[in-house]
Amino acid sequence: MLFSVRIDSAEPVKSHDMAKTIGGKTAAQLHQEGLVFFQRKEYEKAMRVWLQEFELDPRNANTANNIGIAYKEMGNYDAAIEYHKKAIALSPDFGHAHYSIGLAYFLKDKTKRQSIHFREPSG
Repeated sequence: MLFSVRIDSAEPVKSHDMAKTIGGKTAAQLHQEGLVFFQRKEYEKAMRVWLQEFELDPRNANTANNIGIAYKEMGNYDAAIEYHKKAIALSPDFGHAHYSIGLAYFLKDKTKRQSIHFREPSG
């Protein structure tokens, strides 16, 4: 099931490996649980669930970005930036990750770095 979300919100994801579980839950189930917490503004709970999801599916750029968004919402910009960088490393053309890291740098008041991620892509 896909959800419609605003631009700076946690996004739905598809897991690369549905067979693995943590606590009997698949990555997809953990993702949905995290979305519920995020929508309730329970960002720490969402982040913890998504960290478990990311452990199951460490190639999922959306999950890394969602973790970063949760950290940003909690005011932990360094951790947010770390996870947005992971998302970009996994998927260099992932526009929402570039937006998210730019926003995190902006909120941290690092305007020189944010401009790198807000610019128009080359070639």
